Amino acid sequence: LHLCDRRQRQMCIETDPVVCKHGVTYLKLISLMYLFPAVTNGVQGYFRGIGDLKITLISSFVNMSVRVIFAAVLVFHFSLQIEALPFSYLAGWIGMLLAEVPLLLRNFNLRDRNHYRTRVENVIGYKLGISQTEIEALNVF
Repeated sequence: LHLCDRRQRQMCIETDPVVCKHGVTYLKLISLMYLFPAVTNGVQGYFRGIGDLKITLISSFVNMSVRVIFAAVLVFHFSLQIEALPFSYLAGWIGMLLAEVPLLLRNFNLRDRNHYRTRVENVIGYKLGISQTEIEALNVF
């Protein structure tokens, strides 16, 4: 498929060594940092799967806010150029994980505790011939 002539294609390809150096630096930095969005996407997928979209919305806003703040600080205070972007992405992903992971752990703890409690109550109720509502009324646990 030939969408444009050779001259137009060459205008899109930059061969300036300074630009190429910045591109290589950007790709090297961002390639190492892409482990963080893999984790954040997994955590967000979990919360979306259980229908808790509020947490994914909050963590996305945290991510965007931290990225903008870090990019501004790195560009204007530390005079970084394109290198500021991967570091601001990293800061955003870390902020996102700091917002999501405690909620994820709390969710797992509550789920496991309730699951264990329900199983114990069912076993005790079965052995003693007591229904679930009677156990809850007794406040045994």
